[in-house]
Amino acid sequence: MRQPVSPVSRRDVLKILSLGAGAWILTACGRRDAIQATQQIAQRTPSPPAPTIAATHVQQTAPTPFPTELPEIPGLRSLPVDFEAGRLTPIDAFYVQSYNGVAKPDPLTWRLSLNGAFENPMELSMADIRARPSVEVMRTLECIGNPVGGNLIGNATWKGISLRALLEDAGLMPEAKFLSFYSEDEYETSIPVALGLDERSLLVYEMNGEPLPREHGSPLRVLLPGVYGQKQPKWIVSIRASERYKKGTWEQKGWSDEATIQINSRVETPSLRQTLPAGISFYITGIAMADTSGVTGVDVSIDDGQTWQAAELLPGPNTGVWTLWYWKWEKPEPGKYVVLARAMDGNGVVQMASGTFGVLDNVFPNGSSLMHRVPITVS
Repeated sequence: MRQPVSPVSRRDVLKILSLGAGAWILTACGRRDAIQATQQIAQRTPSPPAPTIAATHVQQTAPTPFPTELPEIPGLRSLPVDFEAGRLTPIDAFYVQSYNGVAKPDPLTWRLSLNGAFENPMELSMADIRARPSVEVMRTLECIGNPVGGNLIGNATWKGISLRALLEDAGLMPEAKFLSFYSEDEYETSIPVALGLDERSLLVYEMNGEPLPREHGSPLRVLLPGVYGQKQPKWIVSIRASERYKKGTWEQKGWSDEATIQINSRVETPSLRQTLPAGISFYITGIAMADTSGVTGVDVSIDDGQTWQAAELLPGPNTGVWTLWYWKWEKPEPGKYVVLARAMDGNGVVQMASGTFGVLDNVFPNGSSLMHRVPITVS
């Protein structure tokens, strides 16, 4: 399967990420309330607010099904997903990012402890975890350091247990306001208790129907809705409930405390500086990702943002899972073009203009919302 195309290779991105936060400090990301683009996506109706979390936790469910019949569009075959498998990223193509190398917990001695503000502190083995009711979902993960048009994003099915149910069984005390996760590789991060109690929050041990691979967090990792991978640590060994927020590994280096996913998109076809034949219709395609409000629209420009056309969104879930989109370019004429895509989320937030920013700009500290800019030639 063809790997996603971006202005920098996956290996180069990983090298840059390994340098730490300092290598990313190119420009600060604007606040979400300042991201409203001056060019709005016309006549879009934002999705209604997410329903209130139910009082009972999810025990068993299945991934949201995708349609078995998809549009016959040649360009879509270039997307970095397997349509037959439900738009999943194969495990060997799924991005890997870690803080201190790949941890190697001993599966025989590994335990998960729940401590702090719990009435019934726990220590569980994997047998204990697997004995609990299972939950299976489809979810997209994205690294907060994913550059504009980058590859640090992937979609998979995950199987595990309800974090909410576990916290309730441990007797989470009223004074607990935050949960801190600690990992085998000494990574740590904290989230509000409300996020941990979200019925979509899980602890997972399977990925795409297989045991969770070591590089993806075996034996157990966190899976949360609406936040970057920074808040979803791998190789988890401890959950501590407390009254106060504790800055985690990347938060101490200046990265976002909330790590909420910024509305973003990537152009898959055409690729950077590709030459297309004149007079032959072509499908511009890509992916878009948002927070829990979902992706409500994507527009495409072929003239560097001077004019815009509404793209089609492929049917399927658009909350928690990346949205695939396409637009048919009818018989392009010879010339130089710049392809852009801008997405809008359910809160009405539109991606920021691309301007002359570099591929790594606007990443630190909140994640990037810049438009992916793809110059091409039609000859």
